[in-house]
Amino acid sequence: MLSILCGLAEEARTVINRTADAQVLCGSKAAANLDIVVARGCSAILSCGIAGALHPNLVVGDVVIANSLIEPNGNKFVVDTGWCRELFNTLRGVPRISIGAFFSDGSVIQTAEDRIHLFEKFDVFAVDQESIAAARFAKANNIPFAIVRTISDTGLDAIPTWALQATDEYGVSSLPMTLQTLSQHLDQTFDLINLASNFGKSVDALRTVCRLLGPTFGRVALELPKGSSVR
Repeated sequence: MLSILCGLAEEARTVINRTADAQVLCGSKAAANLDIVVARGCSAILSCGIAGALHPNLVVGDVVIANSLIEPNGNKFVVDTGWCRELFNTLRGVPRISIGAFFSDGSVIQTAEDRIHLFEKFDVFAVDQESIAAARFAKANNIPFAIVRTISDTGLDAIPTWALQATDEYGVSSLPMTLQTLSQHLDQTFDLINLASNFGKSVDALRTVCRLLGPTFGRVALELPKGSSVR
């Protein structure tokens, strides 16, 4: 069985609409408890959803497939190369697609300065919160792991901290909470509108990715090491 880890409920809905054969997990609580929530018999895990750009040439809506994942101490997790190749070959018709390293430490990188620093230090293309959990889980259970995500924001986009706080541990955003907090930060109204617009573009791109990959998400005919699954 394939398990797919997403960060936000909208990402999970997009993935679920394209697969009936995978277990789809969502939110920070699931990411922090993969040992508990991942189904028995899981033979591969995919981190799928949206991501922030670190490479300066990436734009909103771009598709990025990971060839590795790097955490803050420089430790590198290598993705399943056959799966990565299958993802790229299936998606090669997408207008803008890249393969490169991801950065993940479970937090959001908000400032342009921090993004530039990470790109220059690690030569990483994109960042997300959930992939580090998927990578560690895959390594601990000796199963293949991959990342495919679409870009939702770049170093030019401001991400208000209070907007992030409106999303709960299950990846569900509260519109009433967002509007209530926005009333206290009216000077950031444009930033929020831009953030919402870019999010919509990235989810549209994610729908295209899920449609092209199909229900197996590129896991067709990829041989697993003997005995590799979650028990």
